Amino acid sequence: MNRLLSRLGAVVMAIGLVVLVVSQVQSAVIPPNPMMTGGQAGELGMYHGMISINPANEIVVHLGPGMSPAGNTPELPLKFTPDTHPDYTDESGTGGPDWTVLNGRHFNAQLGWIAENAGTWTVPSGSAVWIEPISVTGPGTLEVLEGGQGATSPLLPMDQHTLDPIFVGGQPWKWFDRDIADSLNPPFIASGSGIMTHNWYVTDTPGLYEVQYRIYVGDATTGVLDPTYTPAQVNVAWVPEPASTAIVLLGTLALVCRRGRNGQL
Repeated sequence: MNRLLSRLGAVVMAIGLVVLVVSQVQSAVIPPNPMMTGGQAGELGMYHGMISINPANEIVVHLGPGMSPAGNTPELPLKFTPDTHPDYTDESGTGGPDWTVLNGRHFNAQLGWIAENAGTWTVPSGSAVWIEPISVTGPGTLEVLEGGQGATSPLLPMDQHTLDPIFVGGQPWKWFDRDIADSLNPPFIASGSGIMTHNWYVTDTPGLYEVQYRIYVGDATTGVLDPTYTPAQVNVAWVPEPASTAIVLLGTLALVCRRGRNGQL
């Protein structure tokens, strides 16, 4: 009996600490717009896949922290923002995004794709650089919604996230289109139509998600691989935000209590 009471006392103390953690997370001030990457103080920090093509026609991708104007450095693995945000609004009437697709959902927008060594590489006319999710694992469905392309992008400024679904059915997504880049006045250099693109990763089921990407050169219309370029592969992971982790722990502790009452400890 003493042993059981001791275990129950430890469980109650642990539950109290977890409840405190959940309370602190949920009582945080909800920002007027969803927490994004690193342009403002308090944001999460940018994390970039920096893409280039070397003289041997090999795609090279470096994963690492991006430049954040507010000096924010991302904490790894990347973490979903909690689903305790019911009041994001539709700003499409004033030229902004419709944020309501994120209401009550877990999301993260830290991962961006950006050209490295811009101006030193390109692809042939009629070709594009594509990003393809070749493996996605996790406890639920991970949706990817289109974000903005940076404050100076003439195609999709950072404040005009479309939040349109991409990677539908695992299809590749066109990140840089040579002909679109050349058609602009003045033309974009290597970063082209893919200047610092920060998409939104959204799920209704928190947990560990891992995505393996293939970055390759292919036909700008069909996405068919150009074998004269060697693709690159990178892996990115997201984990539950603290509130979800605490709730999962609460369920585990409740199970321990129940087993203790049944004399199974």
